[in-house]
Amino acid sequence: MASRIKGITIDIGGDTSSLQKSLKAVDGQLKTTQNTLRDVNKLLKLDPSNVELLRQKQKALQDAIKATNERLEELKKVSKDSVSPEEWDAIQREIIDTEQRLGSLKSELKAFGSVAGQQIQAAGAKMEEFGGKVEDVGKKLQPLSTAATGIVAGLVGLGYNAVKCADELHTLSKQT
Repeated sequence: MASRIKGITIDIGGDTSSLQKSLKAVDGQLKTTQNTLRDVNKLLKLDPSNVELLRQKQKALQDAIKATNERLEELKKVSKDSVSPEEWDAIQREIIDTEQRLGSLKSELKAFGSVAGQQIQAAGAKMEEFGGKVEDVGKKLQPLSTAATGIVAGLVGLGYNAVKCADELHTLSKQT
C-alpha cells in the first residue's frame, strides 16, 4: 500500500508532515477491517445463511469502503507543488490503486446485497413449497367429512397464506 510512497514529505493544510504518517491511522483501520472481512468470509463458506455473519460482513464491507474513501481523500490532498516529480508520480499511482480497491469493495458490497436477496428468495421458495403441501393436504381432507370443513378451510387458508407470504418475500428479494 503506502510502502511505494514511503518517506515523502508534503504540506497538508499548512502543516508539514509525512504522508506516511497521515495515512498510518487510516491504513491501520483498513487492515483491521480487511482481516475481519477475511474471517467472516471463511465462516460464511461453512454456514452461508448465518444471519449474524451476514450482518458482520455487511458492516465490514461498509467500514472498508469508508476507510478506503478516507485514504483516497488523504492522498488527493497532496499538491503537486509540494513534492518532487518522482514523488508526485508515486502518489498518483497510489491514488489509482486506492480507487481500484474502492471500486472492488463497492462491487463486493453490491454483490453481497444480491446474496442476501438470494437467501430471502430461497426462504420464500421453501415457504411456497410448504404452503403448496399444506394446501394439497387440505384438499385431500376436504371430502372426508362435513364436520371437518372448518379444519379443511383452515388448512387451505394456511396454505394460501404461506404461498402469499412466499410471493411477498420473493418481491422483497427483487428490491434488494
